[in-house]
Amino acid sequence: MVIEPGTVLASDDDRYVVREALAHDDEGTRYRARTERNEREVVLEVRTLGSRDPDEARAELAREVDLLETVSHPNVPTFYEAFPLETDGTLHAFVLVHEHLDGLSLETLRRQGRTLSPREMRSWFSQILGVLAHLQMLFTPIRMRHVAPSTVWIRSDRESFLVGLGSDRATERTADLRGLALTYLSVASSVSCAELDEAPLDVASHLPPDDALRDVIEAMLDPDPLARLVDAQAALDRVAQLRSPSRAPSPLDPRT
Repeated sequence: MVIEPGTVLASDDDRYVVREALAHDDEGTRYRARTERNEREVVLEVRTLGSRDPDEARAELAREVDLLETVSHPNVPTFYEAFPLETDGTLHAFVLVHEHLDGLSLETLRRQGRTLSPREMRSWFSQILGVLAHLQMLFTPIRMRHVAPSTVWIRSDRESFLVGLGSDRATERTADLRGLALTYLSVASSVSCAELDEAPLDVASHLPPDDALRDVIEAMLDPDPLARLVDAQAALDRVAQLRSPSRAPSPLDPRT
């Protein structure tokens, strides 16, 4: 399902003018859009039904909205609303509306060959680790399966965000921290997560010798799942005890 720029999608609360397509994956397509009411920039996540039964899809969306409304964290984009796309009573897709981030994903930065300073690496890693700690401590704990360079965004003010919350809830206890550790290695080494995920993984060979986070990353990627570090708050505490990296000029500017 392709939505052309200039198309207007309407909910009961607002009308959204599609500006451009941002990304496409198995879940659907993300578009940048602007509200007609107050001209606010937003992201529209359009989920097509595929082969799913419409009633089952509605029930799944309701559960996802309940989950998104549960999460309130400064490093998670704000969720605004969800609504169906219908024509003459026929359901085609669902639209989830999120806060728009003025920045770039770590995957985009990696592909552009952009280098982050040790301080910047520590900053985004700690911020996303804080999100995962928050999700794990909810009344119904959430573990994100798809933590990857494409789901970690750095805004133009250097704040980092985890996007893609929703139906992507992991069942494995180690999935979220393992994904975050692989993301760190991918950004540090410019090697894709898919390549890094091939066993055996030698963490030290993908990090500078003086990387202060190496021990934490190794613990999050321990080959033994029973020995692996899976508690995000415990990992965050370990990072907080490390000596802060020295300041250095940074080549990163997500706006360029």
